[in-house]
Amino acid sequence: MLGKLQQIKLTHYFNVIDSDDSASIEREDFVRFASRFTALRGVEAGTPEYEQFYADTLAWWDEIRKSADADYDGRVDLQEWLAFWSSETDKIAEAAGQNSNLALTQLRYRLSFTFDVADNDADEQISVEEYGHMLQAWGLDADVEPVFRRLDLNGDGVITRDEMVQLGKEFFLSNDPEAPGNYIVGDPFEAP
Repeated sequence: MLGKLQQIKLTHYFNVIDSDDSASIEREDFVRFASRFTALRGVEAGTPEYEQFYADTLAWWDEIRKSADADYDGRVDLQEWLAFWSSETDKIAEAAGQNSNLALTQLRYRLSFTFDVADNDADEQISVEEYGHMLQAWGLDADVEPVFRRLDLNGDGVITRDEMVQLGKEFFLSNDPEAPGNYIVGDPFEAP
């Protein structure tokens, strides 16, 4: 069961993905993300990198659709989204308590994908600029610096893969209002 803060964060995440404000997450939201992101990176249409990014992004959508689209209408509304994440976070929390690896492995996989997407130069760290590009691709026009400082757990100016995993666990599992991971997809206390 989701706590109040988890519901706030996941509703914010839903609103970030729902880039056309249709009150549902659809394939087109992921197409828009891929289009914005490849443009921000200067990746040309038709190149292998472009095609791979689109394929990976649409595979992410397909995973969400298969897992969360309870009424099979090709969209995920907020109620379906929160029900899906309630089930997922329960599994992840249970797995963490039992040192089980399936749910935690899936979470790490999702966070690893997010990390790889943001890590433009593939140097195994995300800079403030790379993080800003990811937020811009989702249509967020926020001051990136203060949010990034919260996410940079050791203050070295970058987010590592290990930090991303820690931040992701906090985002999905924590109800601590001071947890830095609350801000992984921007400020959940501000409108997208």
